[in-house]
Amino acid sequence: MLFYASRYQLFLKEIPEILSSSPNQKTLILLDRFFFSTYAYQGFARGLDLNLIRQLNSYIPLSMRPTMTFYLKIPLEISLKRRALRHQARGENNTDPFEQEDLEFYSKVIEGLDCAQKEYPLELEICDASQEFKAVLKHLKSRIDSYVFKK
Repeated sequence: MLFYASRYQLFLKEIPEILSSSPNQKTLILLDRFFFSTYAYQGFARGLDLNLIRQLNSYIPLSMRPTMTFYLKIPLEISLKRRALRHQARGENNTDPFEQEDLEFYSKVIEGLDCAQKEYPLELEICDASQEFKAVLKHLKSRIDSYVFKK
């Protein structure tokens, strides 16, 4: 419920402020988490009722849908290796509670995102994130540019 409260505040206060600050300009707003994250993490991995998640998401302003949503799909093994390398390169210990989950949890998250993509194929675009970072970035930039600069 805290995720929804945070998202609700974002849509009621922060996004309108951003949009009103430049009303005559196109504004690109990027979010790194949205409905599909809740669907996968809270619904599939934590067992929260998916119908409740859908119902909560139907309330305005939470019912606002993004123009594009990318599912950065990556095999779990590659993701875990990259995470370990990232922590090693930064000299960090892995203290993020979201990164302390077991493999079954992450497998359920992947299952949830795969199911979300099947349920919402026009809203959730798969991007192969197992590629090198620059290739993934190039693909995402190309897709965003195709929307922002369309005639």
